[in-house]
Amino acid sequence: MKVDNTSIVVKYKTEKHYCSCCDQKLPNPKESNEMEFEISKEGAMSWTNWHEYAEYPEDMENAVPEFVYEIISFHSTNSYEKIIIEDSEIEKVKEFILSVVVA
Repeated sequence: MKVDNTSIVVKYKTEKHYCSCCDQKLPNPKESNEMEFEISKEGAMSWTNWHEYAEYPEDMENAVPEFVYEIISFHSTNSYEKIIIEDSEIEKVKEFILSVVVA
């Protein structure tokens, strides 16, 4: 994991349940190799006002996974893929937001 004052790298995988050519359900879902997505401080800041979320831990618990899934989905996957992210990666992004974006 790369963490500095400007970005963090999140590791994730995708899983395909449907063929992108013919829309048929695949007999066995196909899981990708591990991939990486870099989230910048600016990208995180443009998504929402994290200062408001930081005041309420339960809101952060909901907002951070939503943010991570949305930004990766928008930039790096297609509608045929399900994103798989380990909880530890979500926690790293949460710490990044609290220590770099909100600070």
